[in-house]
Amino acid sequence: MQYKAHRFAVLLTLCGLLATVFSIATVNTVDAHPQAIFKLTNSIRTEDTVLRMRISPDGTLIAALAPATITLRRTLDAAVVQTFTNAGMFTFSPNGQLLAAGGWTSDDHTIRIWNVSDGQLLQTLLLPDTFALDVAFTPDGQRLLAVSGTQIVAWNTNDWSLLWSVQGDDVATRTVVISPDGQTFATTNESALVKLWRMRDVRLLHTFANQSWGGDTLSYSPDSQFLATGGFDTNISIWKVSTGRLVKHINFNSGGVYSLAYQPSGDFLAVSLAEGPIQLLQTRGYNLKQTLTGHVSGVNSLIFKSDGRTLFSGGSDSVINVWSQAQ
Repeated sequence: MQYKAHRFAVLLTLCGLLATVFSIATVNTVDAHPQAIFKLTNSIRTEDTVLRMRISPDGTLIAALAPATITLRRTLDAAVVQTFTNAGMFTFSPNGQLLAAGGWTSDDHTIRIWNVSDGQLLQTLLLPDTFALDVAFTPDGQRLLAVSGTQIVAWNTNDWSLLWSVQGDDVATRTVVISPDGQTFATTNESALVKLWRMRDVRLLHTFANQSWGGDTLSYSPDSQFLATGGFDTNISIWKVSTGRLVKHINFNSGGVYSLAYQPSGDFLAVSLAEGPIQLLQTRGYNLKQTLTGHVSGVNSLIFKSDGRTLFSGGSDSVINVWSQAQ
């Protein structure tokens, strides 16, 4: 059974959370005198739907996942430098030298580790029961985490030995995201549950219901203090990591939230909607500052370069748009 576009199938869940506990806002207006913060500077036509993008830590390469294939391009001129086949959800190592990816089909129980510079396959990790739905390196590069079925698994990247495997949930765990400080990580499952875990002992800290089903709909703030969650409904939520308290709940007049990404400076949160627009929220109050239009269908992935001045968006229209911050 192929695991294809259903990674991003719409899950229609509504957040029935009490307004007395947190702040609720509906995003439908911008500043009275808006100025362009980001401008569209390039559009890259790809051969298929863009499911996920990641940028190398030095900002020189962008990798994009289409069904079963990861294409590696230079950010300078979009020239293709490597392709990796039979690949699913993936990530760069913190030093940019490695690319790790799960298999594309449900009968591929491997995680492959490639050398980015020459495309050589360096290591193959075998999962016992099912295939990897997502992978993530810790910020220090010492561990690789994967979610596979109901399990969360970790390896030591020095010798690729198995460190631990824990039961993440009773249903399939779909996404794993690690905080920038490496102290916590967050997972999503197919029941739209987000779980927040402590890294050092894999202790479950907080559980947030009706939040996210998968994809790139989890994002930590750069200081690791907040976690933004969204999903295939009309809402995003901002959670205080240390306490699990909901500090902001934002409603969009949309068919769904497909991707979230904090700017590395922490000034903005980019939110992509099912219809194609990208909403740029200023994190001081989470007010809408700009709407970016350049896609004709949903944007599945958003990623900022490390300097925060360039935003990449890729989606179901097979286009990667490049947005540059106005001077």
